[in-house]
Amino acid sequence: GNAFWKPGEPGCGRRKPTDIYGVMYHWTGGANTFGCINTLRQRGLSVCFTIDHDGKVVRHTDTATTTTSHAKTEEHLLNSNFPAAYINKHFIRVEIAHKGFPPAFKNYPRDSYETTIHGRKVQVLAFTEAQKESAKQLTRHLAETYGFPVQVARDGFGAIYTGLVPAAKLMNHRGVLGHFQVSPG
Repeated sequence: GNAFWKPGEPGCGRRKPTDIYGVMYHWTGGANTFGCINTLRQRGLSVCFTIDHDGKVVRHTDTATTTTSHAKTEEHLLNSNFPAAYINKHFIRVEIAHKGFPPAFKNYPRDSYETTIHGRKVQVLAFTEAQKESAKQLTRHLAETYGFPVQVARDGFGAIYTGLVPAAKLMNHRGVLGHFQVSPG
């Protein structure tokens, strides 16, 4: 199916390059980016880029002019009372082919490690080295193109948020976000 989204299609809107405040990463929860694209299309959602297991980056929109929606509608609220429309408009969305939680898919073995998400210790699967390198390069490229800093959201003590970023802090954040920083699920 078509893997390039334009304004006016389900899950897409218009924006100006000055609307871009950063990049937000999300893992697909599935085996590969092909399945991710199909699922997003079925749900009326969209994404700017995908990164597959081998690190291959695919662009799916004109990021300067097209918003994408991984969060469904303006009525869908993220971060307690924070509208998804804000994230959709101001952050370039990237899906990384990754199941997230153990066990790994048989064809895509991964190491796992313990981390904290929303105050709970959980086992998660690691990204591949190729995915990590591609994400770094993509972030640097987008930051240079749109003029946002390469920084993650941090609390008042300088620690990276492992849960929801408070809405007031999120409104002022420029840089990199992760899915669990803006959504309780």
